[in-house]
Amino acid sequence: MADLADHAYTHAMAVLGDAQEAAGVAVQAVRRGGRSRSAVLGHARDCALRSAPETSVVDLDAPAPAELTELAHALTLTRPPLERAIADLDTRHGLDRRGLGRALGLAPATAAQRAADVYHEWHRHLDPVLLARLGPGGCEALAEAMGAQLQGPTVPAAARPSAIDAVPPQPSDRQEPPATLGSLLSEGAWVAEHADSCASCRDRLRAMVSVRLLLAQRPLDVAPAAVRAAAAPFRVLRFPSRPVPPPALEPAARRTHLPRTAVVVAASVIMMAIAGAGYLASRHPQQTRVDALTRQPPSGGALQVQPASVAGPFPPPVKLTNTSSRAATWTAQPDVDWVEVWPNTGRLEPGQSATLRVAMQNSPEGEVRAVIRISGTDGSATVVRLTGIVERPPDVAARVRGCEVVATVEDEAEVAAVTLHWTTADGAEVSAPMQRTFEGFAAGLPTAGEHLSWWVSAADARGNRSRTASTPVPPGSCA
Repeated sequence: MADLADHAYTHAMAVLGDAQEAAGVAVQAVRRGGRSRSAVLGHARDCALRSAPETSVVDLDAPAPAELTELAHALTLTRPPLERAIADLDTRHGLDRRGLGRALGLAPATAAQRAADVYHEWHRHLDPVLLARLGPGGCEALAEAMGAQLQGPTVPAAARPSAIDAVPPQPSDRQEPPATLGSLLSEGAWVAEHADSCASCRDRLRAMVSVRLLLAQRPLDVAPAAVRAAAAPFRVLRFPSRPVPPPALEPAARRTHLPRTAVVVAASVIMMAIAGAGYLASRHPQQTRVDALTRQPPSGGALQVQPASVAGPFPPPVKLTNTSSRAATWTAQPDVDWVEVWPNTGRLEPGQSATLRVAMQNSPEGEVRAVIRISGTDGSATVVRLTGIVERPPDVAARVRGCEVVATVEDEAEVAAVTLHWTTADGAEVSAPMQRTFEGFAAGLPTAGEHLSWWVSAADARGNRSRTASTPVPPGSCA
């Protein structure tokens, strides 16, 4: 059973392609992510992408692997690092939609769409390479094109056997050099172009095994000893810490702040203006009263929002109103990347209102606070304050080996208890605490008596609970 060290190292290898760099990234990831698989993978993704080269990490002049799974892996190394990271997280680490969102630092729906976009690109650019390696099949036009590429134009098309009626090649002293990865990529380009106009090859492309599926079938890499030591359970028990949420794949743009010197100068100008206004008021009281009756509303009051404070992961909408006499273009910017506002920009005519919806996406667990600043092009501004308490049950999975049940539990908070439950033949429910092991948590079913089913429950330090589905115990499997 793979552990967190294997998951972190495998993902780093998928992005970087270098064992030494991947080991360093994996050590950082397991130290920052705690016992949460999605957090560990999120940190591995962030560290790997920041150090990944922009060019291909595979030698295009080397012979292409003969085995399709290894060929698919080599093809993925020719794609951009970001595509490799998204595809690896979605296929090889057992993450559900929510876990993929956590690992990418995106909303679950956004993360799923990004993965779908990657597979669309791979189907266009990489799957035709597999078809080129598999051969023309029953398509004579493709056989002729591939023959012209591989054997040269001197071989007549009629003299080449089709894929269906092919005869074994005669022995020859001349051996063709093995195809390189670069040559296969070139062949894949014109195979894809041919499939656009050939219904048979287009159907074959859709029906054959894809690079994505072959990637999902590759086993995880075994992490080096240094990574395993950093992820060892005893280290987590001795130095308990809450997992650090991984950075978002696309962090929100930070707001710029004025330099300290500019702030001091601005404050001085304001103080001088106030003093001057007081002096003029003392010299010309009548003129001051006229100015007070005719002046425009002060900057900052044109945009108003109701309510100004909301609570919960999906709070009620807020209403933004332009109270000035001129149109204003506005922008809403949260101070954290796990709050979303839509629409986040717009234009309001005088007296016009807009409805804004606010939601938390992949927020940290526990008590959360955020501020959404709404700024207008006329200098006006207002804020919406968001508060709430986010609770998430632990992610728990379990399997049985003979009489031993092994469970893995992931949670942003500390895991407080993991319990094995089973029912006996007379319908009684029995439970026993599971002990932490190198693989996760383990406990044994009694060897005596007849057990009908078993399941595992888990609770975190905040009191959130979850459980696996009840699993029948086959007769005689635990005796």
